[in-house]
Amino acid sequence: MADSHATQSPVSKTIKLNKLKPNEYRLWVLQAEANFKVHKCLNIVLSKEANPTPVNEDGQSLGNLGAES
Repeated sequence: MADSHATQSPVSKTIKLNKLKPNEYRLWVLQAEANFKVHKCLNIVLSKEANPTPVNEDGQSLGNLGAES
């Protein structure tokens, strides 16, 4: 039996963070990093991995990954 999810296009996701309260900055950082790690994009945020946004030969952005045309 074929996996029905294999033929579907990627889903665009929005990562929501808690509102930053200055007196709770360190907690906010830990929560934000954990959230990015769960969504497998922490290395992009920390600039350890290249930006995955596709570009044309002139270096101009072709739009966000998963964005509908």
